[in-house]
Amino acid sequence: MKIALLGATGGTGGEVLTQGLAAGHSITALVRTPAKLVLKNPALTVIQGDATSPADLASAFDSAEVVISTIGNGGFFAQRHPTTFYSATTTAILQAMATAGVSRLLVVTSSGVEEDPAAPLFYRKLIRPQLAPTYADMAAAEAAVEASGGPGTGGDGGDGGGGVAWTLVRPSFLRDGPLKPYRVDDRTNPAGGWKINRSAVADFLLKEAAAGEWVFKHPAMAH
Repeated sequence: MKIALLGATGGTGGEVLTQGLAAGHSITALVRTPAKLVLKNPALTVIQGDATSPADLASAFDSAEVVISTIGNGGFFAQRHPTTFYSATTTAILQAMATAGVSRLLVVTSSGVEEDPAAPLFYRKLIRPQLAPTYADMAAAEAAVEASGGPGTGGDGGDGGGGVAWTLVRPSFLRDGPLKPYRVDDRTNPAGGWKINRSAVADFLLKEAAAGEWVFKHPAMAH
């Protein structure tokens, strides 16, 4: 599979890169600073560019079968401030996909985008309110993706209607750790789950890119 990857220098993107190359996929990674990518592989192409530039993105998407976006806007403290990072990059991604003729898209957002009354109390009362600016921008990004293909949009995501076949992946609290069993539910976290290893998110992204079992859905992930 030919994958165009955004966010390869981040935690989740790095896992996608490592696992994807080990599985035999061909990956083109668009990064702002190529020196940060120390991994070398004949199946890896690194392109320097800006994820908000449709032209840079279209170059990276050329001949790709699927686009996987794991880009993020810094850590906890950065995400407490108003931002348009997610919506701006999503707009550019969709424009570039149309230019390059790619129809399959997987985007990592967060299970926090949608309020979950079953989430832990400390998260609902303390953490989620602080991250509200980032979740609002993620919601705007998701809305743009949802409008790009699927029922009611006039696009069918790849069988002739010209729409994007999207999957919006919503991990719970991300952390480093080995790949281990995980659960996936639509839209909100599996019961009792509130954390997920980045390696598990990468595993799901790669499997879903091939299987297409969650097209036009919002898989939420937790251990």
